[in-house]
This record gives sequence, structure tokens and C-alpha cells, in this order.
Amino acid sequence: MKQSYYSFKNKHFLSILLMSVGSIAISFNGLVLRNIDLADDWTIIFYRAFSFSFSIFLYLIFKYRNDVLKKIIEIRIYGLLGGIVLSASNICFILSMTSTTVANTVFYYKSYPLSNCFFFLFNS
Repeated sequence: MKQSYYSFKNKHFLSILLMSVGSIAISFNGLVLRNIDLADDWTIIFYRAFSFSFSIFLYLIFKYRNDVLKKIIEIRIYGLLGGIVLSASNICFILSMTSTTVANTVFYYKSYPLSNCFFFLFNS
């Protein structure tokens, strides 16, 4: 049975679709953050972290059902370090969005994968 190129079972198409949707979604961060007048930087960081954590926890509940706590404990030190790095990057992202221009922040934020690619190519 031949799969259609536009089928969601095709991982290549799904990865391009998710990358495109993610890029479009993150491009509205600057617009939304600049239009929030009622909250300071740390309030935005708190609610963003809370909603992110809640979403991840809901995903874990749907995926693992009764084994959620077991899976959380199994992440060990690497999961903890990953969580610390992710939270630090989210804090820095929000603070840079509110402290500098949106264009500067988005340019640097989007250049990380490209710089990592060059680092990998020249060091392998």
C-alpha cells in the first residue's frame, strides 16, 4: 500500500508541518508580549511557566495514565538538567523580548539552530 505524500503517516510531511506551525506560532510572541500592559515581566514568566508545565503534565497523563509519577521519577539527572536549561531559556526569552526590540530577540532566537549546525559541521 503506497502512502500519499500529504498523509499524516508520512513523517517527513508531518515534521515540515509541525516546524511551520511552530514557526508561525512563535512569531506572534513579540506581538502578544508587547501588548500586555497589566503584568510585569516576572508575572508573564510565572503564567507562561505554569501553563507550559500544566500542558506537559496533561500530555503525560494522557500518554502514561497510571504510570505518570513513575515516568517523572525515571527522568533522573538528565531530565532535571534539561528542565533547568529550558526554564532558564524561557526566562531569558521573555526578559529579552521586554528589554530589547522584538526583531533582535527573534533574530538571535532563530539563529541558534543554524549556529549549532555550523558548529557540528566544523567539529566533526
